[in-house]
Amino acid sequence: MIKRKTIATRLARKAHEIWMWCRQNRHEPLEWQRKRLASRLLGYYNYFGIPCNAGALDELFRSVQRAWHYWLGRRSQRGTIRWKDFARIAERFPLPRPRIVHQWV
Repeated sequence: MIKRKTIATRLARKAHEIWMWCRQNRHEPLEWQRKRLASRLLGYYNYFGIPCNAGALDELFRSVQRAWHYWLGRRSQRGTIRWKDFARIAERFPLPRPRIVHQWV
């Protein structure tokens, strides 16, 4: 059986792209940000959602959450937001969870 997974450089490039996107759009409304991030994640899941690639999908999801948390904390001079507060934001504006879309061929 041949197991396929995302190349680490491609995953890192996507994570960096989303990090920069969050930086540029951190002052936009949360619902607007969630829609755009969800669209990016769903596109990535649809393309790379192959069997044996769940680890890479989880890693991207966690890096998107880290980036969104970090840049939401940089919206004001009061400091970062706590993870507990971010969990409430993520509950209200949920991002799609990673999932395998394609089946074995």
